[in-house]
Amino acid sequence: MLTYQFSAKMTNKGELSVPAKYLESIPSGSKVQVILLVEPPTPSSNQNREAESIDNIPSLEEYVEYLRSRPLPKELITPASGLLGTHLANSSEPIDPDFDEAVWNHEWDQLEAAMDADELVDEQNRLQRILQDLQR
Repeated sequence: MLTYQFSAKMTNKGELSVPAKYLESIPSGSKVQVILLVEPPTPSSNQNREAESIDNIPSLEEYVEYLRSRPLPKELITPASGLLGTHLANSSEPIDPDFDEAVWNHEWDQLEAAMDADELVDEQNRLQRILQDLQR
């Protein structure tokens, strides 16, 4: 048997996502064995389950109220202690050796182009509806 290892998060529906690069290399219908190594529950795991319930909130106003009624967990709050640029330049996090700035910039440019195209389509649709309303 081949072995693949990757991190995943369990959804509230009990589903796990398998990265595409593994799905492409595993033929459909293959028998697989699954071993789950799960972090033990923490007090904040209840907050995570609660956060997943926001999918059930029907309107933007209710979502805003949902956020306002739940303070951030203290472990997620880091008080400001200087300039952001200084913190980024002197980060205590190790640099990812696999990070390729050129690839990242290219992917970001593609994302921005797609967002611009979507925005243009939305504007054209909005203008079309306005013209139709004016013709009535």
